[in-house]
Amino acid sequence: MGGKTITISRTEIADDIEVAFNDANKLLRAIKQSPASASASDFKKAREAMAKGKPKTPLCYRATISADLKSLELAGTVDGKVVHHLTAINLAAVGSQKEWREALVGLSGFKVKDGVLVTDADLKAWDAKHPDPAKVAALRTQLDNLTKELTAINILIKRYQDQAKPKIEAAEKIRKELKRLGE
Repeated sequence: MGGKTITISRTEIADDIEVAFNDANKLLRAIKQSPASASASDFKKAREAMAKGKPKTPLCYRATISADLKSLELAGTVDGKVVHHLTAINLAAVGSQKEWREALVGLSGFKVKDGVLVTDADLKAWDAKHPDPAKVAALRTQLDNLTKELTAINILIKRYQDQAKPKIEAAEKIRKELKRLGE
């Protein structure tokens, strides 16, 4: 998937897997998504993977966001292997562009020991690539109105230029006549 990965929760105690799982679900609530579900067999599989590893092999729930901030994946891993896949979300498809940004803001506010998935710099870069559609529409309307006004002004200027041309020629003739007369 690429992008950035953080550990949301971890446990070395097999009996605490549900607690770590619930901590991982807090991330989904932070972005207004339904919590992931888990069955007894999911937890059993995770416990078995922990038992196969070295003593105190932790189960880590990790979140990964793609570099383009479109995809979020949440999974439980033991020794780097996924043992419990919670969810994969296409953030760009959660709704409108505004809702996508709100999800990113939710992720930026979800801080853990490893840091955050989305930084303020990520949000600024995202904003630069995805301008607010309402603001763009307002600017286009302003531009359309100004273009119409300028077109009207140009028509008036052309009309006045056409009216001025014979008067300019007449004034030039009078200047020449005055010059010829010595005035």
